[in-house]
Amino acid sequence: MKRETTPIRVTDKIMELCSEIVLDAVLEYVPVAAQEWSLSSECFPNVERMVQENGGSRSMGEYPRRG
Repeated sequence: MKRETTPIRVTDKIMELCSEIVLDAVLEYVPVAAQEWSLSSECFPNVERMVQENGGSRSMGEYPRRG
């Protein structure tokens, strides 16, 4: 199965979806880099540690799955 990743460019379909969610949406890329201490495929403990070290809170969401 092909792994979904961040799109390389913003397509018309992406802008259409964003405009349905937020009028006049402005998109920006947010750089993502794993911490040296992070555990592969262990998002819950990784997020918990980030919150402990940097403050804030976790936000739960659902990743849409095809099938």
